[in-house]
Amino acid sequence: MDKRIFISYSRKDFDAVKVIKAEIEKATGEECWMDMGGIPYDSPDFVDMIVKAIEAADVFLFMLSEHSQNSMIARGEITLASRKGKHIAFINMNKCEMSDGFTILYSQANICDYQVPEQRQELIKEILKWLKTTDANGITAGAGRPKQPKLHPIKIGKLYGLADEEENIHVKGTWLKIVPFDKDNEGGLAFAEYPGGNWGVIDNQGNMVLPYQW
Repeated sequence: MDKRIFISYSRKDFDAVKVIKAEIEKATGEECWMDMGGIPYDSPDFVDMIVKAIEAADVFLFMLSEHSQNSMIARGEITLASRKGKHIAFINMNKCEMSDGFTILYSQANICDYQVPEQRQELIKEILKWLKTTDANGITAGAGRPKQPKLHPIKIGKLYGLADEEENIHVKGTWLKIVPFDKDNEGGLAFAEYPGGNWGVIDNQGNMVLPYQW
């Protein structure tokens, strides 16, 4: 069964996050989705699992710590959650200071100091409200989302874009190369090479899922 609350964190904070996860589950009555560390980061299965879990969730909770704010994977999860219109909250677990780069990107985010009881209570109220209302795209929480058309790579000049089954172009030429994770591209994820030589992971709508540089 899909879980409606997604927890993004650094595995270095596993024990502390598990405690917060249990407290949130008890307070909301909802089971949270959390990567338990069973699949290596560099596995295509890991990326596919993360994408599906974020897609299914209504609420995205980022566990802010010294470790997580320096995690490229965690930043990719935040980006995807934002693009998917999820309700996002940052939980500062241990009063850590935000790095300069993280401050520039997320200083305006909804940040809860988890060590302050009043802020913890407010966070739970917000989560419960979000689970009953709509997301940033106006979709009722838990009601599912409109099915996106299945897109495939198409050569547009010197670059590749994405088109639907009727060859209507949905994403203009953006990438030098697109390499699906599996032969039939059933997972909908692919490695993509950008002009300049950087590679990333995109979903079948052209959204950047993980911004790697190789």
